[in-house]
Amino acid sequence: MVDQQNQELEQVFNYLCRNPVSCIDDISSHLNLSNKKLTTMIQVLQSKGLNIEIVGNKTHLITETDIIDSNFIEKQIRKQGINKKVDYHFITESTNLLAQNNKQDAIFISNYQSQGKGRQAKKWLSPLGQSIALSLSHRFNNGLQKLSGLNIVIGVSIAETLNHFGGQNIGLKWPNDVIGLKGKMAGILIEATGNSKQCKAIIGIGVNWSIQPELFQSVDQACSNIDLSDVSRTDFITKLISNIHGFIDEFNHNGLKKIQSIWASHDIYMNKYINLLQGSSIQTGKYKGINNDGLLLVEIGGDLKTFASGEVSIRATTH
Repeated sequence: MVDQQNQELEQVFNYLCRNPVSCIDDISSHLNLSNKKLTTMIQVLQSKGLNIEIVGNKTHLITETDIIDSNFIEKQIRKQGINKKVDYHFITESTNLLAQNNKQDAIFISNYQSQGKGRQAKKWLSPLGQSIALSLSHRFNNGLQKLSGLNIVIGVSIAETLNHFGGQNIGLKWPNDVIGLKGKMAGILIEATGNSKQCKAIIGIGVNWSIQPELFQSVDQACSNIDLSDVSRTDFITKLISNIHGFIDEFNHNGLKKIQSIWASHDIYMNKYINLLQGSSIQTGKYKGINNDGLLLVEIGGDLKTFASGEVSIRATTH
């Protein structure tokens, strides 16, 4: 029953994407729905974040969006030798949860997450049609200890995808944020399981695509949308998946040797003073980048110290 409801909602969503200004009667006729049911369905879409108004007998999609073509994505990545199923869901609880519940390595995409996850048990904002919610599972033929630095690989993959499409002022903030001039544009959540010999990583990525500015007010840090023009979410996701697998191959063969320099070119804190938050304590030090394992390097009191992503958070300081 739920699946049928979601399919009907997706049909309405797709029609509105193709016809941002429409007549209620035309939509009802085309989708074989009563005007009353259509209006109710539009209200459900509104409750999930779709920015649309009904004025009189017309609908107006205020924040226009596009349709994600999962079939196109799968065909394109297969041409590059990425033999993973692309599993698209119009609505889901969490793409990372989908990946956890699937035994096969695959790619999971959704137009809306009701319980999108961020780091440190925070909720990730994923309003309908205004973001990219993507998770991919990947197996590594080495132990969990070798995955240190995977967050750096994924951050670089996102930054290079933005570069490819003409993005400007792209910054990376250790350990897993993509930053623009006005705040965080994308985030990464990696959940790994395994042992000392082999492991599996679920790589969750959230990209702020066209989120209404007022929705960012519910987030406890400055956020912004990515600044790209004339780019579809389908094309962006396709290129991102390709970059992720390309950089993972590089990581498997050579570690972070080459990837580290790309990270450094985007690193927003290089040689700046930062605050390190560790529990209730705060230390100030000079940010010195990352090492070959993706660990944070900070100069404190003349000593160069390393920190893992689970140990500390970092913030800018006016020192």
